[in-house]
Amino acid sequence: MKQIKRFTGFTPKFEDDKINLVFNKVGLTMVNKFPELWELNEAGTRLINKKDTNQQVILANIQPHKVGELAQWAEKCEVRIAQVKLIRLSDMTDELAVRTGIEQQSPGVWKHYSPEKFYPKKVLKTQDPGFPNFNTATGSFHSLWCKEYDLLEIYVNPWIWQFTFKKI
Repeated sequence: MKQIKRFTGFTPKFEDDKINLVFNKVGLTMVNKFPELWELNEAGTRLINKKDTNQQVILANIQPHKVGELAQWAEKCEVRIAQVKLIRLSDMTDELAVRTGIEQQSPGVWKHYSPEKFYPKKVLKTQDPGFPNFNTATGSFHSLWCKEYDLLEIYVNPWIWQFTFKKI
């Protein structure tokens, strides 16, 4: 069984066994340059080019981590990968976003992780502390994605890895 020393992508803290979902970029430049040209087959094992169905990507060959692998998350926290899926960034839902561990600041108010990418500094300086926020967990996750990868690729809607973990 493979031991992962450092898992790339988001690194949430496992608190009370609540956080079990992590997303990571797919390192497929040719696919994510034009993600709308590709579709996932029904089995979820291949990406198929819509214009040339002979052009396919077998996901098992490009997955950075496999089901069953162990990851050292923190000094005393080890997790096992329970599931690996490929989804589009736009397929993110509030339920999935909450499972990644984004912060809810109050009922219906979610943290904005990268306001400096969306607002000029002079606007941020004149606002109340905590501005801006999101009213959905999905919006909050997208701001975290932009912060983590230092770009606004949510508008491109790339394919991303979804890893489900179980704490050991």
